[in-house]
Amino acid sequence: MNCHQCGAYIQPISRFCARCGAANAEYVALFPPKAKLNHQNLLYLQKLIVYNSPDKLVFTKDQLIKSAYPVIQRDLEICRDCTELINSTANPEVFFPRWDLLYETLLFLLKLEPFISFTTGTPSQTLVDLCQSENRSCKDFIERFYQKIAGMTNQLKTAKGKHNKLNTFVEKLEPFFYRISKENYQYITTLYFEAVSAVEDDQPVLRLESAGIKPVCKNYDVNSVAGIRQIPYNDFSVMYELQRCATVHKRNGDLPLAIECLRKSNQISDSQPNLRGRLSSKDYLRILSYIKLLDNKEMLESEEAAIRNRHPEFWDKRVSNRWYIQEELAKNKHFNNDLVTVHVNKTCPICSQFGNIVFSISGRDRRYPRLPDIIINQTHNCTLHYMSLLMYLEGITTHPNK
Repeated sequence: MNCHQCGAYIQPISRFCARCGAANAEYVALFPPKAKLNHQNLLYLQKLIVYNSPDKLVFTKDQLIKSAYPVIQRDLEICRDCTELINSTANPEVFFPRWDLLYETLLFLLKLEPFISFTTGTPSQTLVDLCQSENRSCKDFIERFYQKIAGMTNQLKTAKGKHNKLNTFVEKLEPFFYRISKENYQYITTLYFEAVSAVEDDQPVLRLESAGIKPVCKNYDVNSVAGIRQIPYNDFSVMYELQRCATVHKRNGDLPLAIECLRKSNQISDSQPNLRGRLSSKDYLRILSYIKLLDNKEMLESEEAAIRNRHPEFWDKRVSNRWYIQEELAKNKHFNNDLVTVHVNKTCPICSQFGNIVFSISGRDRRYPRLPDIIINQTHNCTLHYMSLLMYLEGITTHPNK
């Protein structure tokens, strides 16, 4: 969002512009109350989730609620992808547009909040948490981008080439200065002028790991093993923060603290009651790659054995597929829905044979084949790919072959 008076960037939950103080006319109202499912509200919901919705109500309350879940599932996947890229990319042209897409997706989910019960945290609370962490996330990105530029600069031989490379650090960030906080802007200029001074003195550009920047994670001590171990298992808000802290400790050359942060992040993930709120296998298994850097074979074997025991699904995706498919079957039964499609990896010869087909769960709808037991029980031979069920609602969901 941008200020209507001066054009400055404003977070969705901000009431006033930080630059000129003008009231934000597009301020987002958070934590909306549950809506009564009357005719007017159901028509509003229909227009939100049905493509090219007519101006009159043509679906029942149950049909609309059922059709909302695939939409929410799709948008939550977009949010997860955006979050992963925001926390890992070193490209300004990826980082800032992904923040915009994340906000845009959450603002749409916010419109569904009065009608749908969210099990993994409401869009309102997620939006508040993101706005509070945006400046810190931006600083982390600036450090990643600077690290990349500094490394490339030190590989060049001429002073002119080094200056040109350092200039790209500012030039690529400049189109996004309007949405960078004053503190982060000052941080960018400080890093730039310190790097330029090093080049002029014929010294290598200082890498941030040499500067020993300490990570921050709420009010917790993440700079000692004892402090990390005291972080409570049920504070799910720091699960990904600890992943970022591990990255900073690794840059600083302190692998034991990095490993401890990842171990605590994994423990918090294991305590998350909702499967969809847990770490991905990629994030969970980062700890093994960090232990490999210690060249400690005994620790590596012990950690891997413990993870294999807790999470066989990381090596055999059929295990987690079975959990999610049972969850989706229960949801379809609750909404009295019998038709589903299967989301599969289209490049896999085993999985792809189940794609682009509408199945009847019960087998009573003779227009469609019965959902095979090989899908329900995950007894096929592919262990590498995820597979899940999606509700199919005639007249609402697009047929997979169209």
